Amino acid sequence: MRTLVEDLTERPNETKEKSDEPGETKQMTSAETPLGPVIVCIVPARDEADEIVGTMLLRRLTARRVVAELLTTDVLKSEVLERVAELAPQAVYVSALPPAAVLHASFLCKRLRPRFPDLKIVVALWHAEGDVEKGRARLLAAGASEVVVTLKDSIEKLPPAALVVAMRSSDAQPDSVAAEKRTSSAPSTT
Repeated sequence: MRTLVEDLTERPNETKEKSDEPGETKQMTSAETPLGPVIVCIVPARDEADEIVGTMLLRRLTARRVVAELLTTDVLKSEVLERVAELAPQAVYVSALPPAAVLHASFLCKRLRPRFPDLKIVVALWHAEGDVEKGRARLLAAGASEVVVTLKDSIEKLPPAALVVAMRSSDAQPDSVAAEKRTSSAPSTT
């Protein structure tokens, strides 16, 4: 599934730089421009499925020239807080696929909110069905700022400055323009 997502969005003019060092940032860029500060950090709630959908969000954001970083499932939950502190993003997106999406996303919100009281935390319950309002209420009580269920909704919840960049980029240049991609991973000791 991961290969399919990556194949669908790769462009021939993109270059890949891979790092063999644990904890190093992996980047994909179509130009040799310096990377700016990370505006959005995407954290998978639990497993590889959450990470794969997070990759789709990452690609949508970077295609719109929003600087974003996806933490992989190799990053321990205890290390997520440290990585978010290092990146100092304007928003954190928690990527969560049903079932049990609310449970795992709630856990992350409860850890993030006390340490980052002013941080915008957007929980993406990808294509959640059923009683979404009950899950939304639980997540807001756990510390989420917003809850979305689609990729389109997630773009609309960007911090104001990033939303302006995203809308300007998508109006001026279609998704065919490649942008920056960051992926961070650290060795898991579990």
